[in-house]
Amino acid sequence: MRQCKVEAPVGRKQRDLLRIPDEVRWFNANAQWTPQRLVRWAEKTGPATASVVQSILERRAHPQQGFRSCLGIMRLGKRFGEERLEAARRRARTLGACSHKSIESILRQGLDRKRVPEQQELELSIEHENIRGSDYCH
Repeated sequence: MRQCKVEAPVGRKQRDLLRIPDEVRWFNANAQWTPQRLVRWAEKTGPATASVVQSILERRAHPQQGFRSCLGIMRLGKRFGEERLEAARRRARTLGACSHKSIESILRQGLDRKRVPEQQELELSIEHENIRGSDYCH
């Protein structure tokens, strides 16, 4: 962990505060955030938003590891608008690309305004000269 350097003489309490590692200070400042609070906040935008935030928090070993990503996704609503953000999250959920980077890319490229192409079912042929079949090994 990194430690902050004290450059100017300060009082004892301030000096002790400056010696706290950055990661601990960030966590203490954001201790009021809980996974349930993030999900409730995301639900105000829409159900797709809540499901993306929920999936990010569930994928991590510790939900706190996903807080910054979730907050970043929520912040995209201010930049692009909540309606576009909800559409981008629906698209991301459909594609299985539930990350801040994927959602931001969808918004920047305007893909949230386009329909998601329906996936065509591929019909695979089992007949081929290189496929031996179940009778080969017996």
